[in-house]
Amino acid sequence: IGLTAVVLTILYVIPKFSSTPPEDLDRSIDVLPFDNESADESNAYFVNGIMEDIRNNLAKIGDLRVISKTSTEKYRESELSIKEIAQELEVPFLLEGTVQKSGNKVKIHAQLIEAETDDHLWAETYLRDLNDVFEIQSEIAQAIAKELYTVITPEELIIIETQPTTDITAYDIFLKARDQHNKYWSDNTDAEALENAITLYRRAIDNDSTFARAYTGLAMAYSEKHHWEKYLEPTFLDSVLVLVNKALAFDDRLDEAYFVRGRYFGQNPESMDAAMNDMNRALELNPNYAEVYKFKSRVSAWIFEDYVEAIKNGRMAVNLDHGPQLPESLSNLANLYAQCGFLEKGREHYEKALFLDNDSIKYYQNISLMYFYSKEDLKNAYN
Repeated sequence: IGLTAVVLTILYVIPKFSSTPPEDLDRSIDVLPFDNESADESNAYFVNGIMEDIRNNLAKIGDLRVISKTSTEKYRESELSIKEIAQELEVPFLLEGTVQKSGNKVKIHAQLIEAETDDHLWAETYLRDLNDVFEIQSEIAQAIAKELYTVITPEELIIIETQPTTDITAYDIFLKARDQHNKYWSDNTDAEALENAITLYRRAIDNDSTFARAYTGLAMAYSEKHHWEKYLEPTFLDSVLVLVNKALAFDDRLDEAYFVRGRYFGQNPESMDAAMNDMNRALELNPNYAEVYKFKSRVSAWIFEDYVEAIKNGRMAVNLDHGPQLPESLSNLANLYAQCGFLEKGREHYEKALFLDNDSIKYYQNISLMYFYSKEDLKNAYN
């Protein structure tokens, strides 16, 4: 079927709920990997980017709980049912879709599913010019919010409707850069992917010198490139700060930019207050930012010795990230509980981590160390 029509038939499914939602409606959702229906398989980067940006828009809505992107990648080729996936992710709703790109046209189909019943609460197909892709992403987020009876605040609406760039070529290059960056995030030994990302971010900026997300991506890539060096070169540290400040000059509502700058400040104990301020601003803009909760949890415990805040943020990180880092997040939370004297809570979360990563050596090491937090059970550490 060719992409010749301006608008394709819209399928709208009458919502299951009445005019008022159940009082206990759980507004938790995850976005499954979209399928690439383009004739060109190399368009996978574009499909993944569209899916990721739809999730990002949903994550900006405070009344929604949106699971992190790393949580669903493992389901790309999964044979599990919708209900089984939702049970693993602990969400009642899933969004799935397809993307087809051809020339200057794009077709996006998305559907909201209630996992327990497999009912399609909403579905719509968009066929537009490629330049309208940001409007489609915004419309999908707002439609999902409406179906789940979610209120979008004025600031959230501004964020969702703000186009990141007016140059669709720059956006396309940015999606290629993020695709390479994702490869590095999934395999930190892939230095070539990180270098590719850096080159592509620069190209995106060359096409649009006001593209805030490209500056932020480049800043993050620079930071990661030199992360493992014992002594970071000041020039690269300066570059990270310059780039992220430039990004915020063009878009002061960019949550990722505040996260990158907060992480930059977090390298120096003397600037930890500034780091936490940026992380708090990132959460104001994206209340589903799992990485920020992880950062705040560790800093609250290690630097400020505020274990109530550390546990609160640690629980949020576990709640939002069901990806490969979940065992680490569970162990961090277990450690915090143990340090506060809640040994059974600590053991419970260590056991959850063991169930996921099957690392029995790490588990027994953690259990052994946990006893050191209780004077009464200190001798058990050696048994």
